Amino acid sequence: DSRIPLKMKNLEGFIDMSENVTIDKVNNSNFPSFIDLIKGLAVYEKLPPPSTVAVGRLKKDCLLSKPKFEAYISYVSKKPVGYMILLSTYSSFLALPVAPMTYAACSLL
Repeated sequence: DSRIPLKMKNLEGFIDMSENVTIDKVNNSNFPSFIDLIKGLAVYEKLPPPSTVAVGRLKKDCLLSKPKFEAYISYVSKKPVGYMILLSTYSSFLALPVAPMTYAACSLL
C-alpha cells in the first residue's frame, strides 16, 4: 500500500495536524494533482510553470517501471497540499550510487 497515514499535533498554527494527514505515491490517478501542486509552486515563486512537453516528461519519468524519480503527494483531509520528489545520485569518486537526495516542496492550494 502506497498510502502512509500520519497523526500529528498542531504545527504552530500552520495546519491543524490533528486532521487526517496522508502521503500517497504519485500514480496515474493522482498525477493531475501533482502537476497542480507544481504549477501552484511556480506561481508562488513567480516562475513559469512546466510546459506541456515538460509535463509529459515528468509523467513518463515518474511512472516508468523503474522511475527516474519518485514523487509523493501529501494530503490534509483528502486535499492535496504538498509534494516531495526523491531521486538518487551517483558518486563519480566512489563509483557507486549514494543515498537518495530529497527535494521537498510545499504548495498550499
